[in-house]
Amino acid sequence: MKDVVKLLLALLLYGGAAPLLGLWLAKHRMGQRLLFAGMLFMTGLRPGNFMMMIGSVETYRGHTKGYEISLIEVLALALIVAVRRSAPQLGRKGVPGLWLYLLWCTVSLASAIDCAMPSYAWMAATRFFKGALIFAAAALCLRDEDDARYAVGGLALALFHHGLLCLKMRLLDGSWQVKGWFEHQNPMAMWCYLGALPVLAVALSRQAKGWLPWICLAGYGGAGLCILLSVSRAALGAYAAGSLMVLGMAWLYGERRRALWFTLAGASQEFWSSPSRWTRSKPGSMRWPPPARMWRRTSVTS
Repeated sequence: MKDVVKLLLALLLYGGAAPLLGLWLAKHRMGQRLLFAGMLFMTGLRPGNFMMMIGSVETYRGHTKGYEISLIEVLALALIVAVRRSAPQLGRKGVPGLWLYLLWCTVSLASAIDCAMPSYAWMAATRFFKGALIFAAAALCLRDEDDARYAVGGLALALFHHGLLCLKMRLLDGSWQVKGWFEHQNPMAMWCYLGALPVLAVALSRQAKGWLPWICLAGYGGAGLCILLSVSRAALGAYAAGSLMVLGMAWLYGERRRALWFTLAGASQEFWSSPSRWTRSKPGSMRWPPPARMWRRTSVTS
């Protein structure tokens, strides 16, 4: 009975609420920007707050545990309707590269042929096919620099929020390998460094003014905090290497003033955390200065 209710609710959201919201947004360009920024911010929230599963299989640990209904997809559909109504010329051109993504999804369905449980493969397939809505919404919504600023701001706020969440899980909840709202710390760390690099690039740009550079720096720091608390060495290496590449590109393309401040901040942090700051207790041995307070570490691995 619950699945029937969920199915009716999904039809109402996708077939009713999304088109109506899109018709209203067609006359409000700022509303479109804020909605897309909100979609990016939602990626850092608890999944259960904006999605539900039809035919959920709680014992299965895969891409998805059922046929996923996501509010992000509903908002993406509303954005597509809004852009097609407000800028019909963009809708007629189509979305570049969308056909290639759909082709990849179609070819991937071959895995369902020899699958022990074909229904699990169809669950993942429906999720990725519906991901085309987000692909198309992003391509149609991002039309100028103002659109990009709001989008990056939403992503930076999501990273900063998740950094605070992970800090709370480590200090107050006693978690060691923090995973945030993700099912594992590795995908969380990957999401963080992939989001941190474009956020850092915008923070280093002279075209980013007002509130945006500070929000981007907060998001970049929040992503780094999540990676540190996840205890993922590979993600930490990717975060550091990617940051150096972005910083090098900033120097190369003339963003030297902000790049200089960021370089000095990184060098200062490296100095204070370097082995040269260690204290020697005996000849030939090194130890860190005793901390003022030690937090109890509790393993939550299973």
